Amino acid sequence: MPRLTAGRYLRPTGSGERGQLAWSKCPEAECLPSKTRRVWVARGTRAPLAHIFDAIAGGNPVEEIAEVYELSLQQLVAIVRFAVESAAPLPPNRTESFNYPSR
Repeated sequence: MPRLTAGRYLRPTGSGERGQLAWSKCPEAECLPSKTRRVWVARGTRAPLAHIFDAIAGGNPVEEIAEVYELSLQQLVAIVRFAVESAAPLPPNRTESFNYPSR
């Protein structure tokens, strides 16, 4: 199994507080309770979103991240897309989201 390198740690929350993403609105994320707090994970897995974004920030290839965390590439892209679009809302004169180039 590939080994991921560490990057900058991101702590997703579902509250939608200023500076935080509202993960409860992402169809590819779900919240699991833990003994000390609630943890946002990729839906259908136990992979914390914070660890996924840590791996992305560490420069790991997306294919490797998907394999390690047992995600489909589509699920990984949907999570990242949600984060990007939520962190940088569209300008008032734009109504459509960014069209990602197909490979």
